[in-house]
Amino acid sequence: MVPEKVNRHAGATGLRRGRSADPPDSSNGRSALARARARYRIEVTRRKVAERALRQAAERFSELQQQERTLRKQLQEQQAELAHALRLSTMGEFASSLAHELSQPFAAVVNYASGCVRQLRDQAAPKGELLEMMEEAVAEARRGGEIIRHLRDFVRKCTPERAAVDLNRVVRDVTHLVGVEADRFGIAIHLELSHDLPPAEVDRVQIEQVLLNLMRNGLEAMREKDEESAALTVRTGMAGREDEIEISVTDCGTGLPAELSESVFTSFVTTKPNGLGMGLSISRSIAEAHGGRLWLTSAGSAGTTARFTLPIAAGCGSK
Repeated sequence: MVPEKVNRHAGATGLRRGRSADPPDSSNGRSALARARARYRIEVTRRKVAERALRQAAERFSELQQQERTLRKQLQEQQAELAHALRLSTMGEFASSLAHELSQPFAAVVNYASGCVRQLRDQAAPKGELLEMMEEAVAEARRGGEIIRHLRDFVRKCTPERAAVDLNRVVRDVTHLVGVEADRFGIAIHLELSHDLPPAEVDRVQIEQVLLNLMRNGLEAMREKDEESAALTVRTGMAGREDEIEISVTDCGTGLPAELSESVFTSFVTTKPNGLGMGLSISRSIAEAHGGRLWLTSAGSAGTTARFTLPIAAGCGSK
């Protein structure tokens, strides 16, 4: 009986030993797999959150870009409105000079036409002489029409459009317009234009406005000068960079104090008794909007030079 108990005890012990020798329980593997799955879910969640944040940031960036484009367009429209108002104001100041400028060709047309009428009534003039008189009348009428067309283009309200423009032609046209006022003051205008100047990519009307403003400033600075020494010089040429053209306007006035060389470009700051203080500010804005610059340099009592640069037209290099 005793051996039998011992054997059962030994069998039980062997069974327990046999169990302890089996492989470890698979619960540890399941725990590791669960932890891996949890980490994966967390990583996926984090990635989704990051992707959502990235999309939101991209959408916000796109909105900001659109807002910037809208604000820039509104600013350009406001600048164009202000520039147009200044052109109208300038033409108002020019009224008497323009009336004189227009009266000359129209008076010539009347004289030529009246002469033809008299000759026809008397039947004394040869056909060639009458033809010459009529051709002169037509030429003067076209000249008056060209002045009116140019003034209409200058003051009309339109959307700025840039194209390849011959700046030498712009200088000549504006000089013709300013010439009436210069003659009234007894001031000579000298042009020193580069003959191999490439075209510039600009809005013609806006650049005419800048040049007209600078030339009129120069004329007004020399009102007190003697007629013999008063002269305005306009130059064109390539700037320091090969892709820019420089236009300069030099007067022989009293010069500009150094402390005012920058402040005069601030809106409503002027050295004129009846000035608005907007001309130079708008002119600089126009130059900068074209990718150029505008600045003043003074030679003391020897006068002031206004310079501005403009980019050449695409595909055109300096010759």
